[in-house]
Amino acid sequence: MKKILFIALFIIPLFTNSQIRIIRDNDLEYNSHLYKVIKVPIMDDDYFDHWVYWMADDLKPSTIDNVMDMKTQEGQEGIGRFINGAFDSTSFNYSGALRSCPSGWKLPSMSDWEKLLNVMSDQQKMAFFNVLGGSKEIKSDTLCGNIFRKEIPLNGGYYWTYTESEDTAWRIEIDKNYYNVSRGKSEVSDFLLVRCIKNEDY
Repeated sequence: MKKILFIALFIIPLFTNSQIRIIRDNDLEYNSHLYKVIKVPIMDDDYFDHWVYWMADDLKPSTIDNVMDMKTQEGQEGIGRFINGAFDSTSFNYSGALRSCPSGWKLPSMSDWEKLLNVMSDQQKMAFFNVLGGSKEIKSDTLCGNIFRKEIPLNGGYYWTYTESEDTAWRIEIDKNYYNVSRGKSEVSDFLLVRCIKNEDY
């Protein structure tokens, strides 16, 4: 029933004059997980320009906590005496997020996110963000001369954007109660969620 509702929400016309719609595309299988995919129309001065494919599910690196893999672990730094893994359950630190998408897909920029949200109705946003997995801020602290890692849980949905930055990166924030969207910054060591995109092949 939930899958039928999801499909129905994504075929609502967004522009009644041009009849351009967000369309459900073929599912994507990646790393033993199946992801729903949608085609999103990108507009230029209210006219259709091209399609962009979006994962309609959060990327799942693993079902086991605190697992490292060599693809996303490259270049990671430790926090104190603890190794900073590239991902933890369903979220990634920024370096891991940059390496996480399937071949041909990429981490969306802030502009990509804004273009997506500009063509979505409130109902479609609720379907697209139907599960908000929360995320974690990671801090290093000292206690009695020992350095340790401190995790601060975040409620709602926090998604990485592609950002040219060394210490912090821009994120999209989804309010868990009203699905309001805002932007913020996270330390690159924080663990946030990932959605991947790709442009239509011509």
